Amino acid sequence: MDASHTWTLAQTHLQPMVAVPIAMLLGMACVYYWIRLGRPETPPPRRRIRRISLGVVLIELVALVAASSFIDPDLNPAEYVVMWTVAMFLLIGLVILALLDYVTTVRLHVSAMSEEIAEESNRIRAAMDAARRDGGGIE
Repeated sequence: MDASHTWTLAQTHLQPMVAVPIAMLLGMACVYYWIRLGRPETPPPRRRIRRISLGVVLIELVALVAASSFIDPDLNPAEYVVMWTVAMFLLIGLVILALLDYVTTVRLHVSAMSEEIAEESNRIRAAMDAARRDGGGIE
């Protein structure tokens, strides 16, 4: 390989025949997951954050395919840089959304555990009251 050869993610290295079908498969997986998030057992806060994330992923796919397969950095360097910058900012946005999803999941778990603890406390209290009424007491 000679020194004048440059490595880029332009048309010459990732052909649209490869990138587009992969992006389409990933897009279909996102749509499938979007539909699954509509089930009633999915908590609304989790549904919202994950659907926003899926929307960002779909936009990210378009940006990545465009930057890696359709925009030649030698012919359109400004457009190439802008598209990769958009892709990287969307990736940062996805990381932030993943952190928000984590916080939402922890909050939902804490809420569920609090409810479970309250129910168990009420059950124990009811058993203690019943034992006192029956005159036995708790040993």
